[in-house]
Amino acid sequence: MPEAQAVICVVEDDPMVRRALARLLRSVGFTTETFASAETFLRSPHREACTCLILDIDVPGRSGWELAHSFTAAKSHVPIIFLTAREPRAADTCPSRAVTWLTKPCEADDLFAAIREALTQAGKDST
Repeated sequence: MPEAQAVICVVEDDPMVRRALARLLRSVGFTTETFASAETFLRSPHREACTCLILDIDVPGRSGWELAHSFTAAKSHVPIIFLTAREPRAADTCPSRAVTWLTKPCEADDLFAAIREALTQAGKDST
């Protein structure tokens, strides 16, 4: 999928991090939609256009982890990038749609590489 057509959705409860991610992604040409919780993402009409989901695990209400597992259960083709301050534990099994797990703060180049991988994965799934 060409990057210009990609819609990157960010679920992040910290408003400063959410705004910074949106600015960063828009600065390189991505269409970006942001959400403070899993519930606001799920209620949004933008959810249907999402081609890559950047997801914090520790968000209020339904956790990012629960949201990711529901995507897997629903056989969603939207790839997920976990972006969280929490280190993964051995018991944390990534849902099948997870591309990678980035720990905050992460380098912009690492995030962009993960997005490129996610979009490549999304492009393969749509064919």
